[in-house]
Amino acid sequence: MNNPIDSITPVSLAYASLIFVGFVTVMFLGTIFLPGKQYTGCLQPDGTRKSYKLNGLLLFMATTLAVVASK
Repeated sequence: MNNPIDSITPVSLAYASLIFVGFVTVMFLGTIFLPGKQYTGCLQPDGTRKSYKLNGLLLFMATTLAVVASK
């Protein structure tokens, strides 16, 4: 009986790691460069407010479109 773990080689593990790191990098760059509405968060204990860019839905749609287009 074949064990699925036997098919894991250093080359296939390196390839999978490269794909994963590439995906995370593209997601990170997407959060920075995709446009989105600016939202000011709650008042912090030190009196400041953080600003957030709401572009998660656009990033999700772009990722879904890229996956569908690649098939």
